[in-house]
Amino acid sequence: MYLLGIVIFLLGISSAAVLKGFPVQILWNPAAIILHLTSIVAVLTATNGFSAFWHGLKAAILPNADISDDMRGRAASLFRLLSKTAILVSLLGLFIAVMSMLAQLDDASMVGHTLANALLMPLYGLFLIAAVFEPAVVVLKKRQSPERRIKQKD
Repeated sequence: MYLLGIVIFLLGISSAAVLKGFPVQILWNPAAIILHLTSIVAVLTATNGFSAFWHGLKAAILPNADISDDMRGRAASLFRLLSKTAILVSLLGLFIAVMSMLAQLDDASMVGHTLANALLMPLYGLFLIAAVFEPAVVVLKKRQSPERRIKQKD
């Protein structure tokens, strides 16, 4: 269901863009994607969270995955940290792209294109947060044992 939710989210965004007459290929910005992916790898490296990340994805995607409640909790915390990181990286990328746009103001034909690229950074970050990280947190917490959930509320 987790993957189905991501696919539905992507289809919804794409459909809305097409219905508004927006060319979907404009949503592709390799530099923004690379910046977000490297930030994820940096957080996983800094926190030594690769194991928790993969176990968390496995637990979110496969309802009957044999993963301990402790690992689910660690993965949920890691995904929450990745959500916060996506916000910061989105703002950083937006600022860099806006500075690039301001540096090119003498060429008015480039302003629209550069601004569109600048706005893709927050779009990618919001996608990661709304379609990947936060739903994973909800699914992981929901799939913890009832005793563990009660303990976390105290």
